[in-house]
Amino acid sequence: SIGIEIAGEYLALVTTPGLSELTARFCVYEWKTGTIVLDYSVASGTYCSIIFLSPTHILLPNAQTGTLDLFVISPSNPNTPGPSLRLALPSLKPSYSIHAIYGRCEPNPSPTGFPYSPHPFHPTPEDAIAVFKLHVRNNNDAAHEWGDFSMFVHRSTLLRLCEERGRDRETTRTVNWEEWGPPVTRWVDAAVVPWWITTSTGQRCVLSVAPDALGEGLTPFIMLLDFNPFAVKRALAVRKYNGNKGSDVDGRCNVHVGSSLIQS
Repeated sequence: SIGIEIAGEYLALVTTPGLSELTARFCVYEWKTGTIVLDYSVASGTYCSIIFLSPTHILLPNAQTGTLDLFVISPSNPNTPGPSLRLALPSLKPSYSIHAIYGRCEPNPSPTGFPYSPHPFHPTPEDAIAVFKLHVRNNNDAAHEWGDFSMFVHRSTLLRLCEERGRDRETTRTVNWEEWGPPVTRWVDAAVVPWWITTSTGQRCVLSVAPDALGEGLTPFIMLLDFNPFAVKRALAVRKYNGNKGSDVDGRCNVHVGSSLIQS
């Protein structure tokens, strides 16, 4: 299969070959001319999704290294030696490994801003949330083989980190999870995050639970998460006014995946 994203002048694609093939490719083209501006070969199963942080900065979740890999488009050097920066994800407990990582961030950035609409205020693509779904495998327990969880982070945060940590480097730098992740990411149990292209847009994400995932007598529900900092501030103010009663809204979520697969 092939994953494709388009932003500005560039079309990025990543191949996901079959089990018999050992090599996959990540390529970027100037879609108007068909000129290839980036061509990078990786082991099969490394990448399966693409996120444009800007029209020239591309992030790919790497299931082999457990990192978020940043590539900067350089038309003068299409045969890139590799990503300019890697943001490490948290370590998993022994016997667990990442099987796949999927990432989305909607809408894609545009060099000319966003389309016209009659609304007085517009959320910018730069402020949109990126949603990463991690598919984790238990290598020693076939009865409880899989676990899923999701991470949310603003596109603008990832772009800022890439510009600060990956600037003017000839070799790939890896930034440890503890150095970048805890203050800026939010986590939820991925069982309630459906993996459709309409799951998130801008700073909002829809969560749902299917009837077969609930206990008997419980009603399926849909929940809307709003990561706009002004919405979070308003919710915190309402909670404080109500004497800290009500839902647990503190601007963060903890990881809840079975007995916890993440080492802390």
